[in-house]
Order: sequence, then structure tokens, then C-alpha cells
Amino acid sequence: FEIDEIIIRNLIIKSIKSNYLKYLLKHTKKLILNFESNFLLIDDMIQTVLLFDKLCDYPKHFSISIKISQPNGRFILASDYFTNFKWVKEMSIGDFANIRICYNSLESMAQLKKLNFYNNFLNNINYGSFNGLVNLRKLILSQNNLEKIEDSSFIYLSKLKVLNLRSNKLEIIQSLMLSGLKNLLDLDLSINNIGLIEFNSFIDLTELRRLNLELNKIAILQSNIFVGLKNLEIMNLSHNCIKSIEFNALNNLDSLLNLDISWNKMVKIE
Repeated sequence: FEIDEIIIRNLIIKSIKSNYLKYLLKHTKKLILNFESNFLLIDDMIQTVLLFDKLCDYPKHFSISIKISQPNGRFILASDYFTNFKWVKEMSIGDFANIRICYNSLESMAQLKKLNFYNNFLNNINYGSFNGLVNLRKLILSQNNLEKIEDSSFIYLSKLKVLNLRSNKLEIIQSLMLSGLKNLLDLDLSINNIGLIEFNSFIDLTELRRLNLELNKIAILQSNIFVGLKNLEIMNLSHNCIKSIEFNALNNLDSLLNLDISWNKMVKIE
């Protein structure tokens, strides 16, 4: 027999001696560990996950999904927290009032495919924050307080398909902020304070299909600002402050099928 999922919620486990549980895990596709309580210690949660991870030395189709949520909690992702996690393929950490990702803190999680840091007070992303996540497909950093993302912070996420930066406080898209994302398909930068897009910001995003920039503060679309987006199909620029579209601003968008520039302040198109 085979079980699709086993879900364990808000339970700290110090040791496992049951052979039956081990037997069940051996025939389970996915284990979901869900911690959503202010009364649980972070260290205890991590040790519980590690305990299961060590037990699950089974076929590669097996995966562990973690969700950690603590309203107003504090969480510093130290470099040794996730050491030796072999089977964790999805991780969600949310609702923390104070959270920081340390350099190389996730580097041992090579099997991780989905990482969700939602609704935290994450202020910045530093170079090295996502080192080692060579199989990551989806990264969600929405509803944080992100003001800055250091250049080349995503440089090693070569397999990333979806990047969600919605609802933050970014003001500038630097030319090297998105470097290395050669296989990205979907980029959401909506509901930020973006007023400036530096030249060549999208130069590496040759496979991008969808770009969402709605509800920002963009005033001018400069010439050749979207260089690199040769496969882009959908772009949303609605609810900005766009007054002018310069000549060749939309150059190189050979695959564009849908462009939304509604709710702007357009007075000039060259």
C-alpha cells in the first residue's frame, strides 16, 4: 500500500521508537509538519523536523513539507539550523515580527523546491542568503518589509521558475538584482514603491513569460529598459504614475501578447 500524505500539526517529538510509524513513513509520499503556535520553541521544531528527516532515508519520491508560523515571533536562520536536512522539499516560514536569513544558512537544503517567506518583517536580502538551493523552483517573499535586495542575491538559483516579491517596499530594481535567473518564468514585483528600473535589469531573464509591475511609482518607461525579455508574453504596468513612454521603450518584446498600462497618467508616447 501507499499513503499520499501524513500530516502532523503542532506536535514536538523528542524520540521515535515505534516501528509501525517507521513502516508508515516508508510507504508515504509526503510528510507535512505544521507548526503554528506561539507556545512552541523554534529549536524544538527544528529538532522534530530533523528527527523525521533522519528516519526517512527512503526512495527519492519521499518529501517533507514544513510550515512554521508564529505571529510576532523572532527567528534568526542560523547557519546550523538546517544542516543535514535531506528530504525537505517545501518550507514555509511566516508571520514573524523579526526574521533574518544568515549567510549560507540554507546551503545544505539541496532538495528544496519551494520556499515561502510570507508576511514577515524581513528587511533585506543579502548575497549568500540562498546559496546551495540548486533545485529551488519557487521562491515567495511577499508581504514583507523588503527595502533592498543585494546584487546577485539570486545568482545560484538557476532552476528558479517563480519569484514573488509582491507587497514590499522596494524602490529600485538594480541592474544586478535579478542576475542569474536564466530560467525564471514568472516575476511579481507588484505593490512596491518602485520608481526606477536601471538599465539591463532584465538582461538575464530571457525565459520570462509574465512580469507584474502594477501598483508601483514608475513615471517614465525609458528606451530599451526591457532588454532581455524576448519571450515575455504578459506585462502589467497598471496603476503606476507613467506619463511618458520613450521611443524604443518596448523594443525587444517580440513575444508580448498582453500589455496593461491602464490607470496611469499618460501624456506622451514617442
